[in-house]
Amino acid sequence: MDCFYAIIILVCILSMITLAVDVGRNTVLDVSNIRWFRLTFILVATGALCEFLGATLSNIHYKGIFLHTLITLGEFCITPMLAVFLAKSCGVRRKLKLFDIICIAHAVIEIVLISFGSVFYIDSEGVYQRGPAYWIYLVACAIAFIYILIVFIQLGYSGKGSRLLTISLIAVIFLIGQIATIVDGSLTTGYISVCVTAILLYVCTQEVIRIRMMDTLSEEKDLAYHDSLTGVASRASYDQKVKEIDELIKKDSTSVHFAVCLCDLNNLKKINDTYGHEKGDAYIKECSNAIGKIFTKSIVYRFGGDEFVIIIQGEDFDRFYELKSRMQDFILREIGKTTDDVLKVKSFASSLINNLRT
Repeated sequence: MDCFYAIIILVCILSMITLAVDVGRNTVLDVSNIRWFRLTFILVATGALCEFLGATLSNIHYKGIFLHTLITLGEFCITPMLAVFLAKSCGVRRKLKLFDIICIAHAVIEIVLISFGSVFYIDSEGVYQRGPAYWIYLVACAIAFIYILIVFIQLGYSGKGSRLLTISLIAVIFLIGQIATIVDGSLTTGYISVCVTAILLYVCTQEVIRIRMMDTLSEEKDLAYHDSLTGVASRASYDQKVKEIDELIKKDSTSVHFAVCLCDLNNLKKINDTYGHEKGDAYIKECSNAIGKIFTKSIVYRFGGDEFVIIIQGEDFDRFYELKSRMQDFILREIGKTTDDVLKVKSFASSLINNLRT
């Protein structure tokens, strides 16, 4: 028995058992992912143990043919199942019924043919030998390998491509170990590569989920800090800006220069009652666009249903009087319009200029 192989495979088995126990701690995985990863680690440990015991019994020419056959049968049945378990651990649980059926059918075929020694058999010397129908096992493994490769690629792209290279390398590790064992039965590298793959996939899956969570949080934060109707900054964003300005004032009040403009939309209730809320929303957006065209360098906040606040800083603050003049021109243009109150925002503009204060 190769002592180096024995040490490596035992380390792998112990690693799988450790992860099966520890998988639910300090993780971003949900309950379902945790359960499937735990089952996967247990299955991998069981398969690796079967491979180790089978190799050991062959090397020592163990005469207990029934026990040796039972252990090797366990390994043959488990190996194709690993693809399904790894896929489900990564969160791919839809459209797996076909692969479940294939795994079950393969296990049944292995059990039925075991007495004939068609797929494999243990000879009189207690050594494992491949049978004439060994191709059945190869086909089942090939289907499983192809499927897990597809899963790996999907997982890589689900992280917006950021993990595609990592997942590809994990797939290569998996394939090298499996193909080497299939080509040469004396090379017991199958479950070593599976153990490494399971560990790396566990780490990578958590990272992909963490990326998704960060993206979701970023989107939610963006929604919270922007008004959905007008696209300008929201009340929450305004409150945050006020805190920042207060902190700057506390540090050095002489270096902080800003002006605040309060805008209250007139006749919004009348427009909603007369024309409907759709027209009211159009009126709000028209007013918001008007503010944005004047204060191009300042942040516009929608403070409430019919209220806007502009905190004027930087270039807009330096052009304070120019902005006042532009607003007066804007008011004159609005007064000259012959449209209805829904599109005419002259009263809103008048309140805007009257509330512009430093």
